[in-house]
Amino acid sequence: MLAIVAVAAAQAQATTAVRLKWSGPIALHGLHGQRISALACPSSSQCTVVDQNHQVTFNPSTGAESAPVKLFPARSEASISGVACPALTRCTAVRWGQEVAFDPRSTAVMKPATVDRDADENFGGVACPSTTLCVGGDGGGSEVAFDPATGRLVRPAASVADIPLDATACPTLDRCTSIDSGADIVTFDPRSGRALSESEVDPAMESHSEEEGSDSSPAALACPSADLCVTVDPLGNAVSFNPLSRGAGTVVSIDRGHWLTSVACPSTTECVAVDSRGRAFRGDPANGKWLPETVPGAKTLIAVACATSRECVAIDPASGSWHRRYGVFGRL
Repeated sequence: MLAIVAVAAAQAQATTAVRLKWSGPIALHGLHGQRISALACPSSSQCTVVDQNHQVTFNPSTGAESAPVKLFPARSEASISGVACPALTRCTAVRWGQEVAFDPRSTAVMKPATVDRDADENFGGVACPSTTLCVGGDGGGSEVAFDPATGRLVRPAASVADIPLDATACPTLDRCTSIDSGADIVTFDPRSGRALSESEVDPAMESHSEEEGSDSSPAALACPSADLCVTVDPLGNAVSFNPLSRGAGTVVSIDRGHWLTSVACPSTTECVAVDSRGRAFRGDPANGKWLPETVPGAKTLIAVACATSRECVAIDPASGSWHRRYGVFGRL
């Protein structure tokens, strides 16, 4: 079972800042919560979550959910590491160098295809800027670009960095940014594989990663535009940066000493982050202001997705419920 936290916000006057409120927990029964690994929401009425081998699609407005659909053969040592849904009828999930495309509104699942033979359990997430292009990275610093319908590579895998690529975001067809757990980032053109920029955006995470080990924390990344990305870290910092800049980003402590697990940015002035204590934070990366919000009944939030600036969803694999919040995003 898992907990999903849905954020619904109504339009506000630009000068108004309103703290949004959350509902109590509502159960979602389709998956084994402790193995939930990723979330994607292509619209305010459709979200897809994945666990070790399956997907469940649900409507956060009504609570209606599909039966679990198997995506990959059972494999005890592997879990789905990412899912992306560029359209209502097309999602792609990745696991250990394999990808599979599926229609979340049906039981239709294509045959899994191997797209990165060198990837191990560190094959990090997937980003799909279109229905015909998806991008993923591996623990060796290589990235692959492929057609999810066929599994055919757009070009050979390209080594773009000496860092493990833990998370990837692609705001445009010709621009992707990947990050590792030490907040080293590389920006590249997914079609050619050419690296455009590489930098360290969160210096505090560099020393933390060295002290705790390279696998100390998964990286979280959102890029609402080609010149703005936001990452959050286990130290409680939110970091905004230009992915083509070679300097450090702007670091803001929003949850000091606590692990921020995920971030989503439906626009360049609106982001939502969640933490391991079941709290949410809404912020504006343009001015660095963030406000905390308690989510009733949430224990550990591991992922957040925002289909629009009025609707976000976060998942809690511990409490087995989902929450919806109403209100006005407003200007911070």
